[in-house]
Amino acid sequence: MKQLLVIAGLLSVVGFAKPYQLNCTAKNQPVGKQWLVTAQLTGTVDRGTKVATLQELEGTLSISLKNEKEPWSETSLHKRSVESDDYYHPVKYKNHYRFELHFEKNDSYAAEKVDFLLPKLFEVDRANRAYFILNHVNDTFGGTIALRCNVSENDPEPISR
Repeated sequence: MKQLLVIAGLLSVVGFAKPYQLNCTAKNQPVGKQWLVTAQLTGTVDRGTKVATLQELEGTLSISLKNEKEPWSETSLHKRSVESDDYYHPVKYKNHYRFELHFEKNDSYAAEKVDFLLPKLFEVDRANRAYFILNHVNDTFGGTIALRCNVSENDPEPISR
């Protein structure tokens, strides 16, 4: 009986660690009274029992003043792999993985990091809510925006014969 439980436990962990496609967007999310943030993040997520890994990340982040056509700040992200912070002990966002993302610094954008919070129990083929926490952008801006994240199963690799 113990052997069956061990095998069942191992199979459940293997099933849980399946990689998924991730596509997150936010359009003109308000932060404070005068800012709007638009963001996109795509890649894959491989979740384990304690730590998750984001891979092949591509992202954009644009911050605008309300009623302005041109963005106040723009940047992008290209990252091969980043693991969640397994020491993250949230006060507000419980049961979320936290990833520290470092968007490219340029003339209009300078910040230490953006925290990406993804629910540990996300639903496949449904919209999930995740968050970007913007930390100290250009010595002026900070805040949190909600992203709509669609998570889907990766297409299996074709079997070559």
